[in-house]
Amino acid sequence: MESKRIFLENIEDFLGIFSGALTNCLLYSPNHPQTANLMKRAFQILRFILDDKLKINIVVVENKLIVEDIVIPSQKVFVSNLIKKLRRNGIESLTFVRGLEFNEFENLIKDLATRIEKEEIKKMVSTAHIKLGIIDISFQSSYEGKGEVKSEEYGKIPDFPLNMGNYLGLIKEIFDEVKKKRKIEISGLTKIIVNFLLAIKKELKPLLILAPMKRYDQYVYTHAINVGLLTCYQASNLGFSPEDIKEIGLAAMLHDVGKLFVPLKILNKNGPLTEKEWNIVQNHPIEGAKFLLEAEGITPLAVQVAYEHHMKYDLSGYPKPKYKKQINIITQMTSISDFYDALVSKRPYRKPLSHEEAIQLIYWKSGTDFNPKLVSNFLNIISK
Repeated sequence: MESKRIFLENIEDFLGIFSGALTNCLLYSPNHPQTANLMKRAFQILRFILDDKLKINIVVVENKLIVEDIVIPSQKVFVSNLIKKLRRNGIESLTFVRGLEFNEFENLIKDLATRIEKEEIKKMVSTAHIKLGIIDISFQSSYEGKGEVKSEEYGKIPDFPLNMGNYLGLIKEIFDEVKKKRKIEISGLTKIIVNFLLAIKKELKPLLILAPMKRYDQYVYTHAINVGLLTCYQASNLGFSPEDIKEIGLAAMLHDVGKLFVPLKILNKNGPLTEKEWNIVQNHPIEGAKFLLEAEGITPLAVQVAYEHHMKYDLSGYPKPKYKKQINIITQMTSISDFYDALVSKRPYRKPLSHEEAIQLIYWKSGTDFNPKLVSNFLNIISK
């Protein structure tokens, strides 16, 4: 019994670091120091396990990850991440055999990450010490689920309101309370985020369920919903777990909370802003971060996203960082969603851009304003 407990602990450590190595390989590069370190750590644990066993079988069955007949607890953050990455490569079983060398293991991670990024559908091939069980990728990628959908996290999924505009009233109430009493009701936002997750679970196309803006004074509310939704889709496509996506969704929805303290006559001005007005607008990330820092139930991630969301990938933008830093990856995702929704929304001072025009602008700003790999991920999502 004790040996089984130790085996499970080692397996969970390995799977968590293995999943992290894949994610880092996608976001940065195989040669990035953090990616290389995670690869080495994962391999060391795997080799230790294989010293005691001839082989390790990892199988994906529905939404479960099973190792040597042991179901890995689904609440583990890495489980859904790893399942998604394996399935996107058409893999339903993965077996590591004693004698595995590091270069073989390293090539597996690089191959998995490269194929996800390039959306390749050609079947992967087993090697001497890594055996792959392949499903029919072409069938999997063209299949659209029908009928009742069930979720381990949420149970039976109810009929889904296809338009996020249904939540405009709720988010208006929440944001009006912020403006009047500087208090925020998290439970209402969580309800909206759960519906983001259900939309992702049902594989609904995000552009079909974005909240429509019917009046200029609705922009703050529709924008919060749409940026939250698009950022949750980005996170899901990168393999983040439902629990992580809840936190990411909340941060994304609150990214512009500082604008609630900017006078509407400035936000809705039909013409160029004065220098004084522009300074007030540019201060909203700081005001938003200050507010969230003191609010109950708000995670540090939401504070950071609110503060950083106008900082660009090349560190231009505002507020100006006091020293060279790496912008949080969630902020970078939120910034892309923010930019897209702002472009396609009608504003008092300009007409909305078309979907195609917005995509072209995002593409042009890749590498300067936005992380190129996250741009690729975003365009993949909204082009489906």
